[in-house]
Amino acid sequence: MTDTQKDAASQRDRSPAFPVIPLETALNRLIEFQAHYKRTTARPDKIGEAWEIKAKGYADRVAAALRYFGLLEYRGTGKDRNIVISESGLKYLRAQQPELKGQIAKEVALRPKQIAKHWNEWGADRPAYPACLDALMNEGFSEGGARDFLKVYDATITYAKLSDSDKAAVIEASESEAEGQPMQPVASETTVKSGVSHRSMTMHERFALDEGEVTLSYPAELSPESYQDMADRIEIVLRGLKRRADAEAARRRIEREDFSDE
Repeated sequence: MTDTQKDAASQRDRSPAFPVIPLETALNRLIEFQAHYKRTTARPDKIGEAWEIKAKGYADRVAAALRYFGLLEYRGTGKDRNIVISESGLKYLRAQQPELKGQIAKEVALRPKQIAKHWNEWGADRPAYPACLDALMNEGFSEGGARDFLKVYDATITYAKLSDSDKAAVIEASESEAEGQPMQPVASETTVKSGVSHRSMTMHERFALDEGEVTLSYPAELSPESYQDMADRIEIVLRGLKRRADAEAARRRIEREDFSDE
């Protein structure tokens, strides 16, 4: 499949977001990025030059995959926005010992939300392929998206050599994030590098729909990069909700047509 075909296919698919390439490929792309740009930053519209990818859409998705794994990140805003190697990416590139590179690979393998989520559920002994396809499609993946995700998932887990002991740390992190989330603005304490603590506010926006109340929680202070990450996540959620709303509308329309025929 050419870059243009890959771009067109990914444009059509509306599955939940996940890296389009597995971890081993992403790490190789990181090495190529560093070799091409060295110590300079990359303009988003030029990112494909590092990998000789001409289709901008597909190049953007490869760059996004490296961001999902925490290997690249955005710096700046607007016309000054650039792509740079993240701290985790630099650690991997600088590491000389295979053991250290392996440990970093374990850490970044579970950065993408969908990979971490299903690793928590499946662990080292994931269900059979058809069962995984059914589970993913019930979550909003298209059939093609589910198959593509499983390829990326399996290759990433295998390359990172994850075991159930690695799963425990991920579960603890997700559980601690889910516990005690209040339904009103709260101040949380954060320790900065200087050792001085400051308090940041969590904001909550609420509004009512016919089906029930919607609550959106977010930090009162957001960096431009965090704002963009949040906007991207919300867009994914909205796409999933639209699919459900469209499916429900289609179901009701069929019911009305069946009723009118009786």
